[in-house]
Amino acid sequence: LPAGLMIENISSASENEIVKTHYSKYVDFNHHEFAALNTAFMIDGTFIYTAPKTIVEKPLYIVNIVSEQKDAVTSNCRNLIVADKFSEIKIGFITLSQNENAKGFVNVVNELVTFDNSNLEFDFIQNDNQSVHQISNTYVYQKRDSKFTINTISFGGNIVRNNLNIMLDDENIESHLYGLYVANGNELIDNHTAVHHAKPHCNSNQLYKGIIDEKATGVFNGKIFVYKDAQKTNAYQSNKNILLSSDANMYAKPQLEIYADDVKCSHGATTGQLDDEALFYLRTRGINKKEAQSLLNFAFASDVLNNITIEPLKALCIDLLTNKLKT
Repeated sequence: LPAGLMIENISSASENEIVKTHYSKYVDFNHHEFAALNTAFMIDGTFIYTAPKTIVEKPLYIVNIVSEQKDAVTSNCRNLIVADKFSEIKIGFITLSQNENAKGFVNVVNELVTFDNSNLEFDFIQNDNQSVHQISNTYVYQKRDSKFTINTISFGGNIVRNNLNIMLDDENIESHLYGLYVANGNELIDNHTAVHHAKPHCNSNQLYKGIIDEKATGVFNGKIFVYKDAQKTNAYQSNKNILLSSDANMYAKPQLEIYADDVKCSHGATTGQLDDEALFYLRTRGINKKEAQSLLNFAFASDVLNNITIEPLKALCIDLLTNKLKT
């Protein structure tokens, strides 16, 4: 490993002072019962720490595979990632089913900390079959001049719930939240975000997009909280969705809760169908309807996928999206 990078199992690092300082400090047990369940039954997990001024050039990957085929099992995954001052790191967290017969319940808790002038990219990629349920709770705590980017990409699962809570607890912080969810069959993919602007001069940006087909359901509930002292806040939120079936459902609820008076905040949500004119144009060029729909959906999703800077991970997501749109 490069100098300044520490990777350990949480169980073996339980006496580490950094783990003692940050483990379970940011979890909201009062509102997220499954986070409490994870804390109670967690056996092991991943601890990653970058020392001050450490630049980790190669990305790290954490892969969780559901492989049980007889009796469904519960997996309580736990990750603690701390980026110290002036450090940079990119991490891909991938959960997937080994095959169509795998079944289980994945309960994930991520605690991410960015100290002064650090830069952390966290790509959360999920691709499970319709016999797997997943609930994730991700808590982010940021300090002065830090930058955090998360790409939450969900390609399937019987029930998928992604809770994302970010606390901007200092000045001049950047937070970027990008999400893509693609659901078909009877799948439910549910995204909830909460961005807390506690201090002035901070920026947050949210862009979530959904493609919903057959009898699947998508949910986006995004909240932006601007505290009384958080003047000069810039916070933006956008949710856009495409329904490919008359039986598909989408529930969107963007929210702002502002207690400061010198801010720039906006939010919005749109849900519709594919552009008939664009579809007609492609079909007049000899492209069949299914391929034309896939091209338009791919273009729609590219705004999110282009924010993944780990090229192999972006390529993986493009392959998964291509396969999902063909089904």
